[in-house]
Amino acid sequence: MKRARAWNLAILSLPLAANCLFVPGGAAPPHPSTRSQARVFVYVVNGVSFEGFISVPAIRRLGARGGVGLMTTEVTSKASDAGLLAVLNGNLSGKTRLGQPLLYNVVEDLKPVCVTDSLDVVGKSLSACVKRPDQLAEWFVVFDLRKPMSVGRVSLAAVAQDAGRRIDSIGDRAMVVVVAPSPSPAMDRVGDKVTPLLIAWRPSRSRTPHALASRTTRQTGLVANVDVAPTVLRFLRLRIPAEMTGEPLTVADAGPPFALHRVHLEQRRIRLPIQLGEIAFVTFLAIVGFGALIALGRRGSVPKPLNKSVQFLALCGLGFAVVVLAGGLLPRLTYPVVV
Repeated sequence: MKRARAWNLAILSLPLAANCLFVPGGAAPPHPSTRSQARVFVYVVNGVSFEGFISVPAIRRLGARGGVGLMTTEVTSKASDAGLLAVLNGNLSGKTRLGQPLLYNVVEDLKPVCVTDSLDVVGKSLSACVKRPDQLAEWFVVFDLRKPMSVGRVSLAAVAQDAGRRIDSIGDRAMVVVVAPSPSPAMDRVGDKVTPLLIAWRPSRSRTPHALASRTTRQTGLVANVDVAPTVLRFLRLRIPAEMTGEPLTVADAGPPFALHRVHLEQRRIRLPIQLGEIAFVTFLAIVGFGALIALGRRGSVPKPLNKSVQFLALCGLGFAVVVLAGGLLPRLTYPVVV
């Protein structure tokens, strides 16, 4: 009886143990002492590749104050702002509440939301966003820099410098988010479907950015676009609505996900030819198998060459699933390595 109870307890604990194994660990942004002290600045930039983003020295310095990651750009709508709406909604529904993203609705319960297309946010440029001058210190600001901004080293450097100055002046009560909600046409042409995401909230502690980790993707370095809004709300000590399907991000003890992005690009490049090769192999195996069955039905036996071929292909078929699963563990996804 005692042995049976021990086995039952071990079996019931397996799901919890498996969940612990796959949830990425890391440090979460600390909560400010009070909600009213927290300030968040979101910089929305044009589509830029991860390597182009992280190659900017100012971006690397800013990333050392938090973490960087590859962000999925999955959307359910073909609208031009679908990518940004997924980021600000915390879900892929594309629906808005009261004509604005869900994140804005939640934040407005604490402080005014200001959306601007300029980095110059001192004085009159944001005076129309608030009704009282004493509210200026409690901004939640979204800089939509996509239209006036041409992606390049100078522009991204200006964003990083502006964000760094805010953290320096406010301290760990400020969080900055730099996000590219959609890939550029050039990225689409090479199959690059992930964009960079940077979140920073603390003084510089190292010279190398760390990787962001997500419970949604369960992959260190890869985060979901729906994770951004819950991360912001957690920092602001606000309730995360049930409509948000993402999870707050953490910073893992790992470097920038360069290798992960390389594998992503390689996988996008060779996926279709490899899949066609897999289909061709399975089709060929089926044709040979049917041929063997036809010969067995007509002659009562299978010719020796055909019999050996069927045996060999059957063994290959048994190992095929193992090979496909093991392909995800390859360090590179080039044709020589995969073959």
